[in-house]
Amino acid sequence: DTPTHPTNAGNRARILNLSSAVSRLGHEVQFALACEAPVAPDASMAAHFGSRLHVLAYRPRRGVHWAIERLWRRLQKRLGREAGFRWSLDAWYDQQLTPMLRALHEQHRFDAVIVEYLYMSRALEAFDAGVRRIVDTHDRFTNRHRQFTAAAQDYKWFSVTEEDEHRGLARADAVIAIQSQEAQSFSALMKGQVSVETVGHMFDAALVVERTRTPTAVIVASSNPINVTGVNFFAQQVLPKVQRQLADFSVLLAGDVCAHVADVPGTIKLGRVADLLSAYRRAALAVNPVQSGTGLCIKSIEAMALGMPLVTTDSGARGLEAYTGRAFICVGSEDADAMAEAVLELLRNPAGADTMAREARAAALEFNDAQFAALARVLGAPTRRNG
Repeated sequence: DTPTHPTNAGNRARILNLSSAVSRLGHEVQFALACEAPVAPDASMAAHFGSRLHVLAYRPRRGVHWAIERLWRRLQKRLGREAGFRWSLDAWYDQQLTPMLRALHEQHRFDAVIVEYLYMSRALEAFDAGVRRIVDTHDRFTNRHRQFTAAAQDYKWFSVTEEDEHRGLARADAVIAIQSQEAQSFSALMKGQVSVETVGHMFDAALVVERTRTPTAVIVASSNPINVTGVNFFAQQVLPKVQRQLADFSVLLAGDVCAHVADVPGTIKLGRVADLLSAYRRAALAVNPVQSGTGLCIKSIEAMALGMPLVTTDSGARGLEAYTGRAFICVGSEDADAMAEAVLELLRNPAGADTMAREARAAALEFNDAQFAALARVLGAPTRRNG
């Protein structure tokens, strides 16, 4: 139910790149987008997939059970109970999709199907046992709300019990985790019942940028609350510290996060940009200031892949810990002093920044190859790598 275009959020980039990677391994890819009628996909998504895009448009049927669950959650939340943050496994899945998917299967006779997100896992029931059924998890949803409520952040997305996560993943033959720690959690949860592979974010290895030498950093972020909190932290607490040492330092903000950040001196808001590479070219380094989150931090691997020196928090380095110190500088999520000093270190030492840029690029290529190999294993059939 998540579109790939416009590609203005990490999950959209993940799904788009995963579909492209499957194609590069030699498979024909059909994309089924579930969306509430009369919403239509973005024109750029239709252009990208062409006849391979199948829009499953429906009007939600939210019956008595859904209404009761919704009211129950509201009551539990008001009472301060954890149950108020959890959904049942299939609360977000509409059964109208199942016959649509069966009809699509009758037409194309798929060898494998990848479902995005645990809450859509019931879609796998539309496919017979001859189809390899895969869940691309993106995140671990067992009590996912806890890290947000612990940080006094409101949580409005999906969260389930461990039992429900197990039940959803058990519908699959294979499970994709986006980073190794979550793969370990899924393996422990499933106890060999399904295969689990780590497949992180993949990218086009041909893309690289020549960055500027001016004292400028770039932050690329969508408007989700985690990004908004992190970017505001940088703009309000880190930026002034850097400017006290380098008065002409500025930070470029690219993406929908711009609408949620105050106009702080030294911030340049680019908004949503059609060509992200142009934003990176205007900077000497990249920063990822997120202070929480799950999954793989896609904006970090993207910066590395483009050959950008990177300063990130420990949260922004999740899934990439093996490259800490070599491909990026990692600081504590709320340590403004350390983040400012890391930025200054890269700006004051161009030769060191160049070395880190090369190491970042090499690490990203190494990471990329490992992800393609894991994806080939998940698909469960001999594949070829194209390009």
